[in-house]
Amino acid sequence: MGCQAAPWSEGSVASRATVPSTDIEHRCTNPPVQQIFYAGGSTGYVKQQHCLDSGPGFRYEYDAYEITSEGVSFIARSYVHEIDEAHFLRKVIAGAAFEIDARDVETTAFRRAAAYLRERGITRLRYLSLTNEGYVDVPD
Repeated sequence: MGCQAAPWSEGSVASRATVPSTDIEHRCTNPPVQQIFYAGGSTGYVKQQHCLDSGPGFRYEYDAYEITSEGVSFIARSYVHEIDEAHFLRKVIAGAAFEIDARDVETTAFRRAAAYLRERGITRLRYLSLTNEGYVDVPD
């Protein structure tokens, strides 16, 4: 998970289209990766960054998550003005990014990622679906 504007984009960058990239400031914390232990002895990893993107006429402040389990990383974002909501943006396998689909939501790796966020008070989870052209609620 790099601290770059493009990998975290959700398709709603139209507001930035008129702002030259040199006018956009992107800052993130860079904390260490946290290891998580699951029942049965398996482990996973979480990297959480607090980020701020700003420029003329806009400001986005959010926490970015990369939650890894079973060889799959799920990338999520939670905006500070919507602290009870997070959006899963994509999955990453062996360095390649893919769309999340309904089958992924049923996997152990995704359920673990969702549980991690829910344990932190995030009660509304959604995932970005290019197939459905928007966000889809994650079932409880």
